[in-house]
Amino acid sequence: MRQLTPLDNELLRKALLRYLAMHHPAGFTATSLAAIMQPRGLLDYEPTEEATDSALNLLKDLSLIKEVTDPLGSSAYWSCTAAGKLAIERDEI
Repeated sequence: MRQLTPLDNELLRKALLRYLAMHHPAGFTATSLAAIMQPRGLLDYEPTEEATDSALNLLKDLSLIKEVTDPLGSSAYWSCTAAGKLAIERDEI
């Protein structure tokens, strides 16, 4: 796996946000998100789980997505917030 550039990281964050906004209000694990970015043509490389986790946490800090823990377990699912969905629809990001 090659080292990600700042542009790669930016594209990963945008791809994750767009994917989550498109599937709002569904939630996805970080593992599944990392696995679907490249095969679906959202990126030209397959991001690592570490890079995906980092991108998701930054988007969470910006209040564009949220992390929801399964009430019957400890699985974490990521979904878009209303603010994130609006930012995508308004082409602000």
